[in-house]
Amino acid sequence: MILAHSTHTWLPLTEKWIFGQVENIRDLKQIVLCDKKDVRFEELATTFYNPNSGASIKSRLRNKMGLPDLFRQQILADYDDVILFSHYGIQGYHDLRLKKQRHITRFYGYDLTRTVAADKRWKNRYKKLFDDCDTFIVEGKHMKETLLEMGCDANKVEINFLGTNIEDITFYPRQEANTLHVLIACATAERKGIIYALEALHTAIKKYKIPIHIHWVGGRNSNYIEYIRYENQLNDYITSSKLQPFITNYGFLSPEKLQTVAALCHVGIHPSVWAADGDCEGGYPVVLLDLMASGLPIITTTHCDIPEVVNIDNGYLSPEKNSDHLASALVDCYNTKSYIQKSLSARHTIEEKFDSVLLGESLRKIILR
Repeated sequence: MILAHSTHTWLPLTEKWIFGQVENIRDLKQIVLCDKKDVRFEELATTFYNPNSGASIKSRLRNKMGLPDLFRQQILADYDDVILFSHYGIQGYHDLRLKKQRHITRFYGYDLTRTVAADKRWKNRYKKLFDDCDTFIVEGKHMKETLLEMGCDANKVEINFLGTNIEDITFYPRQEANTLHVLIACATAERKGIIYALEALHTAIKKYKIPIHIHWVGGRNSNYIEYIRYENQLNDYITSSKLQPFITNYGFLSPEKLQTVAALCHVGIHPSVWAADGDCEGGYPVVLLDLMASGLPIITTTHCDIPEVVNIDNGYLSPEKNSDHLASALVDCYNTKSYIQKSLSARHTIEEKFDSVLLGESLRKIILR
């Protein structure tokens, strides 16, 4: 039996979180069909790269005509006993004509709501995908409910959490300190709620006189116009609120270097929200898994499937777009030193519920069902 992963681009971070379970799926030969390659990526399975980008005029024309992708069709012609595993709903739709034994599609977030909001044609395309694809995999209850509301058969939807490799992450028990070191780790996108994090940090520093230092990892990773606008909004707020002296910017870091910065911090803040363009986490931000595995509690929101990961025992949950509530969490975190006990709970949550070895086995059962 061949498990053929079909995706657009292999990226190191995407691989770590999305395909991290690949090596934990037993008894299946796995291949990857991919349009673009990131040279930094270390392959986990035999990977076939499209010599002509999936964004080529010929590929776009075939998509519009409803024809199967020629590159994938040619590769799969050499295999008979194939389970096709499409990553992202958009890819699943384009792969519909490639099915051999079974077809599985996994949704991740933007491909649920923002895609349909940006182009209404995807509403009907997804209806066809829901009819013709055998199984859909999602991160949690909220994402499942979203698919059902869009018309997907509940019997076709399976929940399988995205996880992380616990053994690769060192646990650092947090120690009491006079300054609260806070980590922001995400791309500069409106759904990440960074503006509310900054407002909360400003309130905690200026109003409540909490000694705070902000460690900021990430930045804008796209020329998408809304990302540029949001980046400008954040920069304007930092300037007007005079927050810059309290911030150390690192830019994007490798997972290993991110862990080094996280070890300096007592708590992370990641208050995800629904963006104006319909963008959302869909499930939960998977960076939370690595951070919590290191023992970092997270201040976050009840957005989408985040409550599957974060709870009052291992972190803080706030309503969306409520900077005052976030500020109260920061103040409580500092005054009670709750990050010491929550640190232990954060690690235990990932060990018990989000270990890639365990999730790889559950994913294997879904695939072979």
